[in-house]
Amino acid sequence: MKNTFVFLFFFLFSMIGNAQRVVYNSDYISSNINGKVTKVEVTNKETILHFEVHSPIGSWIAIPKETYIEDSAGKGTKIYITKTEGITLSEKNYMIDSDKIRYKLFFPPLDSNVKRINYGEANKQGNWFIYKLNISKNGKNFLNISNVNSLNSNKKVKKYNIEIQDDAKLSKFNSLFPKDLPIKMFGNWCDKYGSIVLTITPDYIIYNSKIQFYQNIQKNNDHKFIIITNNSLFEIFNLENNIMNVRTDKLSALSRKPLSKKLPKGIKGEYIHGLKVKRLKITDYNFYINDYGDGYPERTIKKKIDLVASSQSGNRISIVIYNDGNYVLYLVRKKDNGYSISPRKYPSAKYIKYK
Repeated sequence: MKNTFVFLFFFLFSMIGNAQRVVYNSDYISSNINGKVTKVEVTNKETILHFEVHSPIGSWIAIPKETYIEDSAGKGTKIYITKTEGITLSEKNYMIDSDKIRYKLFFPPLDSNVKRINYGEANKQGNWFIYKLNISKNGKNFLNISNVNSLNSNKKVKKYNIEIQDDAKLSKFNSLFPKDLPIKMFGNWCDKYGSIVLTITPDYIIYNSKIQFYQNIQKNNDHKFIIITNNSLFEIFNLENNIMNVRTDKLSALSRKPLSKKLPKGIKGEYIHGLKVKRLKITDYNFYINDYGDGYPERTIKKKIDLVASSQSGNRISIVIYNDGNYVLYLVRKKDNGYSISPRKYPSAKYIKYK
């Protein structure tokens, strides 16, 4: 009996010592990896990332020894890869029989308080990254899956007509995370009429009334930036005294207004959908959305306001709300008879302010 007790004690002790957190299909903010993290294991001894990556047969994948993870909150330092399973470290792994590969990457343990991490593969072909990978809970889905061609496939990114296969050309650039962009780049960028053309934040970009997520960021020695999102490419040639010269569809000189979460006067209040059932209440910091009407107050969903961007005239306002890993853009219009608001993806789902 005594021996059984001792055995159970040491068994339980060993289980506690190796207690782990397991998260599946983690949500993230942005990535340029053609695949996904299917599972994350965080233990007292190590951190394990399970990957499923797609690449054409005949191409190759490499995991450099400088591959790292870090707390995306900016606390602590980078911690580097220790070993791999299912793929060879620091070598070209050719896709021979399949266009899919599954493997594990091992890192030292993370602090138990870390909720989100950045993942990076620093090499001369470019920095493959995942930004703000949530390791605290299972993901609902992936916010953004890269459609950028593999840098290792020696092809052009045809969508943007840029050659990125030239190693000599790439060596002039340094790959960055969004958080590493200059602070003075984050803001609402306006044309000479005061209309907001471009909004840049550490988590996303708003352009053409769309929320776009970072996929690749490069900076050369002449302080020129190239930013590729899931929808656009931005070349930034100059950033000085709150003026930015940027080329998207055309070359523009834009002036900066600071980012804000403050709502213009008059927007706060209660709104009703055109079908007279759905309700929306806007306060200083939150949206309260009820798609079921006044009879179902328990179905009201609270969503945090992440950004408010207003034109100089105040007639066109963009509001980004955030909830559980998802960003949604709402467009506000001001007319003589008051305000209306609708989600950007569903412009016909219009809410009218009534009090």
